[in-house]
Amino acid sequence: MGKISIAIDKITGTLFDDYTLQGTKEFDTDTWTQVCDKCASEHCLQDSYLELGAGHGVCGVLGCKRQADHYYDFNREEKEFKSNY
Repeated sequence: MGKISIAIDKITGTLFDDYTLQGTKEFDTDTWTQVCDKCASEHCLQDSYLELGAGHGVCGVLGCKRQADHYYDFNREEKEFKSNY
């Protein structure tokens, strides 16, 4: 049994299981990920923090496996959870 880290967007409360800590703060944020159109809309992610059309890979929202459409910058709170993986 291991641990997984989840990042929580401090503004929207959205949970991300795929994210990267930024080396420098862009847009006054400390973390980035990639998101699909559906999750960006469903989680009301702020347009000012979305880099439209630039995302690659799988959406970083917890449980989503769709292809990403955008990059998203946010400030995080991290939590660790026990995992059965």
